[in-house]
Amino acid sequence: MQDRTPRRRFLQLAGTGAVVSVAGCSSLDQDTEDPENGSDDDGDDDEREAGAEFVVTAAMDISDEDLMEAQQEIEQAVEDGELDEEEAQVRAQEMQVELIAEAVAAFESHVEGDDGLQVHEAAEEAGVVLLEGNAEALLGALTLDEVAGILDEEQFEALQQPMQP
Repeated sequence: MQDRTPRRRFLQLAGTGAVVSVAGCSSLDQDTEDPENGSDDDGDDDEREAGAEFVVTAAMDISDEDLMEAQQEIEQAVEDGELDEEEAQVRAQEMQVELIAEAVAAFESHVEGDDGLQVHEAAEEAGVVLLEGNAEALLGALTLDEVAGILDEEQFEALQQPMQP
């Protein structure tokens, strides 16, 4: 079976994104506290409390059940002589792309009625969505089955680039 380049790429970038986001969060804590009076030294408290909007990359996921069903379907076609090994590999990749596209569409339909979230751009082939929303809505998006994780905004473009050999 062919390599799952998009998933490998996602895992690579997710690890990098997690490290960067943790480092960024800790530096924000240090920058916003004034050690002398404990107040915010840039005066942006009101903006953060008022539901500031963030732009992030939401990575989509395929349910294990759907993936196994697709694999069984392909295996059965091979056993029945309908597909040879090479055709099965191509079909498996096509089915994975279809499942990711379905996950993106399902996510977009969830977000459609949500006032706190807005999809700016979707890259079905990469299984990522550029998403804007307040912190509470973005965290709520993580509870959706289609969402594998939330990454930094810059990861959206990076995940669309093919992996270098």
